[in-house]
Amino acid sequence: MFGYYFKLALRSFGRNRILTALMVLAIALGIGAAMTTLTVFKVLSGDPIPHKSDRLFYVQLDPALREGYLPGEEPESQLTRFDAEELLRQRKAPRQAMMTGGGGIVDPRIDALKPFSVSMRYTSADFFPMFDTPFQFGQLERR
Repeated sequence: MFGYYFKLALRSFGRNRILTALMVLAIALGIGAAMTTLTVFKVLSGDPIPHKSDRLFYVQLDPALREGYLPGEEPESQLTRFDAEELLRQRKAPRQAMMTGGGGIVDPRIDALKPFSVSMRYTSADFFPMFDTPFQFGQLERR
């Protein structure tokens, strides 16, 4: 059966070389795109810190009023600053990190470059040992 279809494909290729080449190219691109998507999915779905993931927790508190509460609804994704600072003050865990995003101005201290705005991520000191994040510059000071 395979031989019959192979001969049929060769005959078709002989009649319409450009169309056959385009079809082969389209199929190859489709397979390549599918394999790339599956590879990216597999890499991104992995555990980024397998030796610590069972001891890392993401705290969620619902600061909203009780009025209008719907059971089963997810609370806000980030804590309020007051709640995060209070959790840090209570020291319920050996290591705790508070994180948030924001923006800031960078002054390059070079006359040729003007200050520019950038997106930033702010965190507390325990972030670095918790997530095994290396410093590119500087060092962590213990108090």
